[in-house]
Amino acid sequence: MRYVHAREKIRGGATALVRCERTCQASILDDDNYKLLLSGKKAYCAAQSPPAKKHVIPVPRTDNWNIVLTYEGEPMTLLEYDIGVKDIRLGL
Repeated sequence: MRYVHAREKIRGGATALVRCERTCQASILDDDNYKLLLSGKKAYCAAQSPPAKKHVIPVPRTDNWNIVLTYEGEPMTLLEYDIGVKDIRLGL
């Protein structure tokens, strides 16, 4: 399983929007749980979406969030993706 990740400061109540060229799974984790994931230990995902090409993930609280996309592929397979945040309070 391959993955890519982005770290963003996101306000609670906003929505993370993810689009992928291929089917992938999207999760958001706080910094501590992302470190657990990197070390191969069990990590708690604050929110996760099922495998798809488009994901809409509600953000539970204001924090630094690691948005992790996991996908199948060979070691040199690249994943084209776009990550955005929608926060209606900011008009974004």
